[in-house]
Amino acid sequence: MSDNTISLYKLRSKISKNGLDPFNYQIDQIESLKLTKKTNPKYVEPIFSLQASSIEGGSFDNATIILISAAGATGKTSLTEHLSFELKAPIFDLSKHDPVASNSLTGLLFNSMDLPDFTDYSAKLKAGKSTMIIDALDEGFLKTTVDGFYAFLDNIARMSTEAKGVPFVLLGRTNIVELVTLYLEAKNIKVALLQIEPFTVDAAKSFVDKHVDSESKTRFEDQYIAVRDYIVDAIEGFFKNQSEINHKQYLQFIGYAPVLLAISTLLNDNGNYHALLENLKLNNRRNIQLVIDIIERILKRDKEEKIVKLLLPSLIGDRDEPFVESAKINIYTIEEQCARLLCSQFGEDFNPSVTGDIYFDLEYNKQIKSWLKEHPFLSNNGKIQNVVFESYIIAKLIKKEEYKDCVFRYLQSLYRNAYMLFYIFDELVSTNRIVDKDFVSYLFDSLKALDKKGHYSTMELVMQSIDENTGDIECDLNFFKADNDNEDCCYTVKTNINDTISLGSEISNMTIDLPLTIKLSSNKADCIPPAYIKCDTIRCSACEILLNSGSDNNSIIFECKNFVVECSEKDTLPMLTSQRNFSKEQFKIICNNSLTYPFVQYLFDASLQKAPVDIIEKYHKMRRIFLMFRSHSKGDLARYKEKIDNRIGNSYIGKSVIAALLSAEIIYSRDIMYFVNTEKMASELGVKYNDIRSSVINDKIQSFLSKI
Repeated sequence: MSDNTISLYKLRSKISKNGLDPFNYQIDQIESLKLTKKTNPKYVEPIFSLQASSIEGGSFDNATIILISAAGATGKTSLTEHLSFELKAPIFDLSKHDPVASNSLTGLLFNSMDLPDFTDYSAKLKAGKSTMIIDALDEGFLKTTVDGFYAFLDNIARMSTEAKGVPFVLLGRTNIVELVTLYLEAKNIKVALLQIEPFTVDAAKSFVDKHVDSESKTRFEDQYIAVRDYIVDAIEGFFKNQSEINHKQYLQFIGYAPVLLAISTLLNDNGNYHALLENLKLNNRRNIQLVIDIIERILKRDKEEKIVKLLLPSLIGDRDEPFVESAKINIYTIEEQCARLLCSQFGEDFNPSVTGDIYFDLEYNKQIKSWLKEHPFLSNNGKIQNVVFESYIIAKLIKKEEYKDCVFRYLQSLYRNAYMLFYIFDELVSTNRIVDKDFVSYLFDSLKALDKKGHYSTMELVMQSIDENTGDIECDLNFFKADNDNEDCCYTVKTNINDTISLGSEISNMTIDLPLTIKLSSNKADCIPPAYIKCDTIRCSACEILLNSGSDNNSIIFECKNFVVECSEKDTLPMLTSQRNFSKEQFKIICNNSLTYPFVQYLFDASLQKAPVDIIEKYHKMRRIFLMFRSHSKGDLARYKEKIDNRIGNSYIGKSVIAALLSAEIIYSRDIMYFVNTEKMASELGVKYNDIRSSVINDKIQSFLSKI
């Protein structure tokens, strides 16, 4: 198999092939346009993988625009600053700019430079003698309308047409970069899509070395190397070797700078490397468990070395020994530290009763404020240092009712999606594995941060049982990781028929079947097939809904009793925008109420109401069975028998439908799995698998179900 990796050296060489002239122009200093003027000595060069082009003849060598994608917090900002310094090229940061639209780029340059400089720089972009780095495509997309964002891309496309070099390097999170790639390719712009790959083990060790600057590292070099190697090797799931990158073996984790920063914090704060190594070996934790162990060691050390040793003696006065020992246990616990850190992000105090002694607690809460400012989880500006620490704090506190209000305020206002939240939460979740209904979308968005082109995680949220008297619902929540057939991410969600569950900004690769209200309220809802939502009511108050075509002739289906359109927080009704190659057949709304423009064009007249009641009941069971299947690693549609038998076969009708499908060989059993025979489905039921969501009961289906 050919090597699909691109080194940073090769990327720089490609961009500067024609000999770049330094960007020496005078520019008005604005936050969104800058030039990096000094190098970062701690920077470790990444490696990239070249993603397959969707147009014939597309290649890295002939590309005029380079797009670089990655999950959140995987080094895009550091990369932009490095490229800016090395190439002497300016950075246009969309996260710090006003919403973009037509001529935003040329307007920015025109307003920031003298006219002769603007003319000269524009000519150099065309001639391959200059380049510009545009960062944060994802934030730029969220800030503006879809049409405004496309107009901005049109501006870039016009400036890139017939360019001789690489006038633009664009960076952003995976889903938006894929959207931009398809849009520019449709404009006949030659692009190359690169993915920032995980650090290799050697690069990970180099990263840690550059970020550990304690005296003990120099004095006890052998001991330092031993403990560093043990930790990096033990977190084996986070890193890839060169062969794995070449062969696209998508592992569970990405070599992740914030994880390495957490390791560096531990090694900077703990100079007794021999004792640390022996203790780590004793616990024998690996992968994400070791990351959590490292985080908790940092928190425990901060308590013991600072609060217990230095602050506590000044507070205890002449209190007796039992009180002192109790205080040592109860003050500055891991939970308390997390709560204080989260409250600090809002400038709020957290004043718990830690001992029950009001005099002690009052003085303790007063003095701890100054100590918190020096907490190892906080950067110099008082913000949480990185997303590993942030994810741990959220996952630790979301389990406790008393902290949920603060956690959700943080998620809604300050949190930026990062995949570490899912994996840390999965380790810390209580044994009953209950997830708050309002946390579901954050978990799914976190898992999807790892998605790559052609490799997507999926979510299934369905009712398991309902109390007919109270309306209380117990739901099964299943997450399926991209390229992972193991169903090891199962949770329980407890809710009620009167509740509302809000979804995130991406409606894709999900199946929801619940008798309650689903709300689409994000600023921009990006709908990408496949997606199936069946519920009592859908309330749509998103500012804008973007319909993307997806792949494999899949569709988006909203099935509900009532589809309600409401004003957004900006007091505007939702706009509906479709990608240019989106087919009308790919979006269907099945509901009982009347719809108005623009949603009425997607109203689908299902035939369920025309079938007898007993047929409808059997059809619902059959459809729920088929909706449970998902693509297996070998391309077959499969699901664990236990899952289907327990969820659908727990009633007489459900058991009868399963038996009929097995008898007709529409599904078949192998070992512990059920598989779908799509040829038998077509011949016996007269439908393709993707048609089963559309609630159409044809004559063949009616005939099949009537015999059960």
